[in-house]
Amino acid sequence: ANIFDVDYKFSPSGVYCPPPEQLTDFDSVLEFNLALPLTQQPEIFGLHDNADITKDQQETNYFCDTTLSMESGSSAGGGSGGGKSADEILDELVGTILEQVPEQYDR
Repeated sequence: ANIFDVDYKFSPSGVYCPPPEQLTDFDSVLEFNLALPLTQQPEIFGLHDNADITKDQQETNYFCDTTLSMESGSSAGGGSGGGKSADEILDELVGTILEQVPEQYDR
């Protein structure tokens, strides 16, 4: 397989391929590249679709950890003793997120 072949594809879906030969000027190649998906799918890296699920779980964990670390830092000062525990903060955060998730569609 040669990258310069007209039918060469970087991924099984065919979404990722080199620009066609007729695109010779910078602006047309840039436009071609901007038309590609903004978020790369795992297939372009040779990974299974489940890699996307793993990445999403890691991002969610990082988001929650970061949010909790900021929240606990802001309530730690002052010595009032009335600050919320990390579990209470996480419960509130999860509740807020769940309110924004649409209802499950069941066929």
